[in-house]
Amino acid sequence: MTVAVVDSGIKLNHQDLGVNISPLSTDIVPGRNRPEGADDHGTSVASIIAAPFNNYGTVGVAFNATIMSIRADVSDCTDPDDKICFRSSDLTRSLDYAVQNGARIINLSLGGEGRLGSQFEAALQRAVNAGVVFAVAAGNEAGVNPEWPGRYASDPRFAGSIIVVGAHDRARQLGDFSNRAGVSQGAYLTAPGVEVVFNCEGDQCWKGGGTSFASPAVAGALALLLEAFPNLTGREAVDILLRTGADLGDAGTDIIFGRGALDIARAFQPVGATASPMAAGQSVNIAVEPGVHVGGPFGDALSRTGALGTIAYDEYERLFRVDLGAAYGPAPRRSYQPSNPTPMQQSQVTLDTPGGTRLSLAAATPVATPEPVAARYSPYDAPWLGDETRGEALFDVQAGRL
Repeated sequence: MTVAVVDSGIKLNHQDLGVNISPLSTDIVPGRNRPEGADDHGTSVASIIAAPFNNYGTVGVAFNATIMSIRADVSDCTDPDDKICFRSSDLTRSLDYAVQNGARIINLSLGGEGRLGSQFEAALQRAVNAGVVFAVAAGNEAGVNPEWPGRYASDPRFAGSIIVVGAHDRARQLGDFSNRAGVSQGAYLTAPGVEVVFNCEGDQCWKGGGTSFASPAVAGALALLLEAFPNLTGREAVDILLRTGADLGDAGTDIIFGRGALDIARAFQPVGATASPMAAGQSVNIAVEPGVHVGGPFGDALSRTGALGTIAYDEYERLFRVDLGAAYGPAPRRSYQPSNPTPMQQSQVTLDTPGGTRLSLAAATPVATPEPVAARYSPYDAPWLGDETRGEALFDVQAGRL
């Protein structure tokens, strides 16, 4: 899976990352032809995506992915505090280059205060039309809305193809520098971006923070999904990550955390309705909601059976192994409790006749009791409108010699 990183270039012979760098990596700025660059920002971003699993340094989120580095930075920035900056014309060419050379995901760990112009937006539209998806940094200005181009996630033309990414710490608290979800809350996730370790060479690694280092975690997660489930489209992968985000802040989508924190483990579990195919070609829905169980007569028979493994498809037609015995637990045990006794007042009269017959008459009526402050009825025995308290009358006849 190829991920394009539009940034400050990459160290092509990097000790850890070098094996995963595409030969198509380039410098997009006309006439320069220096794909490595002097700033390590691009190399650091790329290592979070694809540092290999090789018992050295860090491990990237998608450690088998290929990085197509597209250097687009320039040094003649208008803000003296910026070491590198980007021209919209170079970013426009970068998007087109990535699409033309087979990248399915583009990471943009960059941003600014304004829109990037009609030419960039046209290139963004071409990429979206080609099925490419984006992870874009939200910005480090503690703003209420993401910076551009991240804010294009809320533009209807590009909706569903862009995830804008904020930074959280190990406790999943939003970094104080991170821009919030704001107007892009429906397409906003947070990812680790505080004290992140990356870019290891020799006997040292770098540690840093920023949404620049949160965005590549989402780009890597997109690469994992598209590699593991080749049937998925890019937009479906975006939708899965947004739907499976761990809810943070206010319940549901909110203006601070958007859709929540990136949760790769949940993204690799079935989403939505799950169905299992039958030999006849039909499918049977498998309910996996909490509390689902078999009928009481089956007891725990299914959970004790080891031969109930099958396959199932989720809403995105992703294939999973399913253990039906684990999916359907035993029915809960039931216990029946007697109702609370009602205080009764009983009266009885006994009459003896001259012929030896004894007559007994007994009557019982409920004793009036004051109502407590709290209701004394459970939800299952509360009286209904028009209900009357129960009374009892008993009549007993005994005949014969006493």
